[in-house]
Amino acid sequence: MKKIFYVFLAAMIFLVSGCQNDSYYKTLYEKTIKDFGSFNKDKIYKVLILNSYSIEHVFTVNEVRGILDSLRSNPNINIEISYLYMDTKTNFESTYLQELHNLLMAKYADTVFDFIVVTDNEALEFAKLHKDGFFKSQNLIFCGISNFSPSLIEGLENISGVIEANNLERTLDIIPKIRPMTENIFVVTDQTITGSMYRKLLEDYISKQENGPKIMLLDMGELKMAELLARICLIPNNDSLIILQNFVDKDGVIYSVNQAMKLFLECSRVPIFVSSETRLGMGGVGGNVASGFKQGQIAGQIGMRLLNGESLKNIPVVTEDTNIFSFDHNVLKKWNIDEKILPKDSVITNKITINSKDFLIFIIAAFAVFLAIYSIIMTLKLRKFRRKSN
Repeated sequence: MKKIFYVFLAAMIFLVSGCQNDSYYKTLYEKTIKDFGSFNKDKIYKVLILNSYSIEHVFTVNEVRGILDSLRSNPNINIEISYLYMDTKTNFESTYLQELHNLLMAKYADTVFDFIVVTDNEALEFAKLHKDGFFKSQNLIFCGISNFSPSLIEGLENISGVIEANNLERTLDIIPKIRPMTENIFVVTDQTITGSMYRKLLEDYISKQENGPKIMLLDMGELKMAELLARICLIPNNDSLIILQNFVDKDGVIYSVNQAMKLFLECSRVPIFVSSETRLGMGGVGGNVASGFKQGQIAGQIGMRLLNGESLKNIPVVTEDTNIFSFDHNVLKKWNIDEKILPKDSVITNKITINSKDFLIFIIAAFAVFLAIYSIIMTLKLRKFRRKSN
């Protein structure tokens, strides 16, 4: 019976994975037929994805996944994709950026890209800085751009993309609704480009605030990590904490998301709300989070429209809010936060849900596979028994 069980288990894994792949490619095929249809099948399109951060940055990984999800939605189109990770969280000096531009000029001197995707603010600023160099006359598509304004793309002719809507205000507004006892909301940021943008947003929010919890800024750019942790440890139980995008302290020490979250969680006596999907699953409660995957998908869709013959000049920048309210089921339980009081259409992660129809189909299929395997094994045993009898 053990052999039967293991064979059955292997078959189930194959069955489930096979069904998922079939469903996935069917969806992509239907999407392709619906949206696109006049590509040059004989041409190899060339695309460069220029990322502000390193390949280890989770939000960047999600953006790239989203871009690829759209670019690979039509199996009949040949797209050759190149990648460059600027790693500006650890390297941001002007000499480094100039050398990076020289590298692009040399490496792709003979390459004509159909378009370039720039992810996050630093890559867009880099493209604008060198608009008369490597990026001259290039088709540019952006995503992950915080605090967007038309001035950010001024001087760039062929450009479109999707902005990253300000989600901090929505998270600040929702905290007193789901934790009414909150008197102070502490917000951790730093003095990187993104951190400075969030500081400005916080100052604007505070200037308009008429009531509600007091907003307290904890600026990593003015504190060593040990000093910041000491302050977090002293936050009263009835308050709340928000952490934002980057973690660079007073000494210039850079902490990864995993490192920072682990340190914060070890000493915090209050729930930690987050601004990015990448913090979910690490101990953060959630909030109105930016979705790198969703932004990447939209950027990729713009790219497909470009390849299909549209001009970027005729494709407006997508300014609709792509953020979502998302919360971690396990962390909600830890802090006794009732899911019923969360915003409508909130996404709850780490919560096991079973679709009754799909589950029934799975059980029937599993039983059918089990019977088939059992019949084969019993037939083989019967033949073996007959041979011995003869």
